[in-house]
Amino acid sequence: MAVHFHTGFGMGSYFDVAGANPILLSGIFNDSAMRKTNFVMVHGGWPFSNQTAALLIKPNVYLDYSLQSLLRAPADVGATLREVLELAPEKVLFATDSYPYAPAAGMGWQDTAVSQSQAAREALGRALTAMLRDGTVTADRAAELANLVLRENAIKLYGLK
Repeated sequence: MAVHFHTGFGMGSYFDVAGANPILLSGIFNDSAMRKTNFVMVHGGWPFSNQTAALLIKPNVYLDYSLQSLLRAPADVGATLREVLELAPEKVLFATDSYPYAPAAGMGWQDTAVSQSQAAREALGRALTAMLRDGTVTADRAAELANLVLRENAIKLYGLK
């Protein structure tokens, strides 16, 4: 079973961003009764990216980077992704958080799915390209990492076939 926690930024003036800091979840992630439960930090915890990355050392903790591709530039999301890819690439999941954010303007969930998918893939490409340029990965390893994030990590986590 995978339990999803909303972490980081949220929409609306009522949203308590400080209360969505993923480091506040450390207690449950460390609880011995929860060791067989997998947790996904939805939205990757931004703007608490460093805290989110540090939590990935726990064996049952993952993140998806949904919503970030709507709120941040692909270069910025790419820099955040690079940090977690270098630390725990088997714990990073692609997601979009598609939602009809502006139906009155004619922007339904399918529109956000397309735009966020493109931006999220671009961010992943930017992270991997930077790693290639710096020599921290080979082209083959970059392709493996892309496949992990876009497909294999979710298959493994959710037991898909």
